[in-house]
Amino acid sequence: MVIDFSTIDCAEKPVLVLRNLDGTAIQTLGYAFDVSVSYSYNELSELEFSLPAYIDGKKTPHYDDVVGMKIVDVRSRDTGDGKIHGFGQFILVDPSEESDGVRRVKTCKAYSLEYEFQKKNITLEEGTYNFYSPYDTENTIIGRILEKMPEWKIGYIDPDLYGKYRTFDVTEDVVYNFIKSDVQESYGCIFEFDTYERTINIVSVENEPEAKPIYLSPERLIKEVEIEEDSDSIVTCVDVSGADGVTIRSVNPTGTNKIYNLDYFMTTANFPQVYL
Repeated sequence: MVIDFSTIDCAEKPVLVLRNLDGTAIQTLGYAFDVSVSYSYNELSELEFSLPAYIDGKKTPHYDDVVGMKIVDVRSRDTGDGKIHGFGQFILVDPSEESDGVRRVKTCKAYSLEYEFQKKNITLEEGTYNFYSPYDTENTIIGRILEKMPEWKIGYIDPDLYGKYRTFDVTEDVVYNFIKSDVQESYGCIFEFDTYERTINIVSVENEPEAKPIYLSPERLIKEVEIEEDSDSIVTCVDVSGADGVTIRSVNPTGTNKIYNLDYFMTTANFPQVYL
């Protein structure tokens, strides 16, 4: 999702505004607690919070309206200077309610608004497809996607992607999965979703800005470091095979398809030393 991280004040609790799918505001969820937002650039962002049914013996306003397929707008607080920043719109998915006979609380999870692309399926016939053309959008990959998602529109598309063709086999998939796997990988692009305007911007990976390295150390930002070893990732043998029966047997000294590397275990710590 598109998010301006420079506007986020992590020390300030955001305001949650409950909305209908058409964007109509219902109520500010001022009694929400345990609010947690996980932002991702090229994946679904997540919002979690809890909401009590009663406060001081009175029913929480619009508690019953906090249900699936409602939108939660995460915004900054009004500080009086007229600058209110939107941090993204999220769609509620299957809120759950817990009750011990005295206290009722809804536990809510929501995904950034592009989650709507998870609710539609797309079928693509075998063939070669143009990514995008401003003159004949309907017969392009973007046109086929927008056909399934008419509530969304195109904002900016990198000109380098115009007239770029790729061939697909017969495809039947969820629209979001199709975008993330087939389209982005085949055309070398990234979809950016503006959750306020329901707009899609698409950039070429070749024109992505150069990443700047960030160095973290105990002398700078890190207060504590935890490193966990992954023993399942230790590999000592790789089986090499190719299409159409291609093997490495004729060039491998062992006469097999397997390549061995025992460096991890072949150390003096694992084997006793024998002196002759």
